[in-house]
Parts: sequence; C-alpha cells; structure tokens
Amino acid sequence: MKSKAAWVSAAILACAACAAAYDPSIDPSPQLPPVKEAESVRPRSELLTASELVQSGTRWTSEGVRRLRPEYVRATMILNPNNEVVRVTPSVFLNGVYTGGLEILDLIPLESVVEVRFYRPSRGYDVWGLSCRCSGGAIDVKTKRQQ
Repeated sequence: MKSKAAWVSAAILACAACAAAYDPSIDPSPQLPPVKEAESVRPRSELLTASELVQSGTRWTSEGVRRLRPEYVRATMILNPNNEVVRVTPSVFLNGVYTGGLEILDLIPLESVVEVRFYRPSRGYDVWGLSCRCSGGAIDVKTKRQQ
C-alpha cells in the first residue's frame, strides 16, 4: 500500500502534466448557436387577449384557448388526502365568479371576450381564497359588460 506522501506526489505530477498539456489557443467550449432576440425567447404569457383570439380564426372561446394556449386546459394529477391520485382540470371563472369546469368555455362567444387569464393553483387561492376550486388551476374570462 502506498504511503500518503506517494499519493500526494502522484497527484502533483498528474496536475503538472495537465498544465503542461494546456494550450490556451484551443477553445474547449462548444460552439453554441447565437441567442435569438428576447421577444422570441420569452415564455408564453398567462394572458390571452381578445385580439389574439380573433386572429386565431376560431368562433368560440374554447377553440381559441385550446389552439393558442393548450397548457391552460391541460389536466394535472394531484394526490388527495386519501393518498389517491386524482386527475383535475382548471376551473372557469367568468368576470371573477366561479361558473364551472372547462365545458363553460364552449358557451362563451368569442366576440364577447376581452381577455382570458390563467392562474396556477397557488395564485388562484391568493385571488379567490382557500375555498376556491383551483386545485387544477383557474381560467378567468373577462367579458364585455352588457349595457
């Protein structure tokens, strides 16, 4: 078995060999593609405006949301208090008032929508309180007020 001094001297020799072999003219970093402008790198927004929905070419709010922001309507799996895995979907709020599940989006005509905002569960609880049905997230649809 080698002594501690022998191990230390072997490590020093290995480091010296690496240092002698180092050539600063060689760039060891890989060539990465140039970074695109910040506008295209920006993550998707939690806000979907009426103009975006109209440009999507759909007639109903549900179609536009599913086409432009499919992550809004995606179901998630959670663990309930009984340790059972449950599939939950986002709740829909119309002008800040709970109206039901995703099927409500099928009933909202596109021309009445001002904006659609998605809230993650924790933010939904902040906005509507702990009694909110926000375990799968919340979609708040703001509509034009009827005069």
